[in-house]
Amino acid sequence: SCHDFSLAGTSSLTNTAIIAMATQWAQLKSVILSFMPPNTNICDDAIVALAGKCSGLRVLLIHGVPRLTDVSLLAIANGCPDLREITMADVRVTDAGVAAIARHCPMVTVVRFPGSLVTDATVIKLLNDLPALRKVDLLNCDRLTDASVPAVLAARPRGVQVMVSGEGLSEEALSSINAVQLFYTTIEALGT
Repeated sequence: SCHDFSLAGTSSLTNTAIIAMATQWAQLKSVILSFMPPNTNICDDAIVALAGKCSGLRVLLIHGVPRLTDVSLLAIANGCPDLREITMADVRVTDAGVAAIARHCPMVTVVRFPGSLVTDATVIKLLNDLPALRKVDLLNCDRLTDASVPAVLAARPRGVQVMVSGEGLSEEALSSINAVQLFYTTIEALGT
């Protein structure tokens, strides 16, 4: 039986192929789909099928699939309650999809949505609602503002590494975040 599936590089993969894979290997625990250049053949239908067939999925890493939306995240949230790690890089997901992950996947430890359309409300929700959370990557999220900074700073002493950037964040806010990250990284490295 197959538990891990990783496919990188081919832009010819289609929805039909992913749906067939999910049907054939319903026991998948880890799926990695990474495309360079981006794969425009794959849309929400494939991820909805994957979430519907592979309910034990724990790791989902997707990069270079620009046609995915919140529809994919809602399906993952509702179909994969054991999810531990999710990356959807440079996908146009919003607060609604990411909030669904926070609401329905309480064991998530890593979330990465760089280049997404999330706002401060999502940062705060992730940090407040996911007790197992250890890493958040919201780099290049231009809708983030300084309003999320207090939540980011409060999360680091709890062991959560938060990486944020975007046009809406001031240099002062980013400097504060970086200083706190450096402090705790140094403390952890020294083992104290």
